[in-house]
Amino acid sequence: MQNKIQSWVDSGYYNGASIIIVKDDQTIYKNYFGPYKPGTVVFIASAGKWLAAATIAAVVDAGKLNWNDPVRKWLPGFVSKLRVYTISDQDDSGPWIRKTFPTLFYIVSPG
Repeated sequence: MQNKIQSWVDSGYYNGASIIIVKDDQTIYKNYFGPYKPGTVVFIASAGKWLAAATIAAVVDAGKLNWNDPVRKWLPGFVSKLRVYTISDQDDSGPWIRKTFPTLFYIVSPG
């Protein structure tokens, strides 16, 4: 891993990089590449999406979550406050949402 990341920095593909791997609350690997240091601040753009997906996949792999679990099983407070709005009820999404989530407050404004 170290050689690969260093090659990306050396080639200019990335300006620098910081890698920290933690297992069981212990840092097992830490390295900084290029000009990056512990205090380097960088924008990570939309990394939240893939990071969230990877985190959820790890929890699924650990057997603590199932891909098919309904959201309300783990976030009942979120689902109970969820509000869905639409400008059209011409497809089957409105009836499906009302059937699947009968306690939702649902507004339809036919166009």
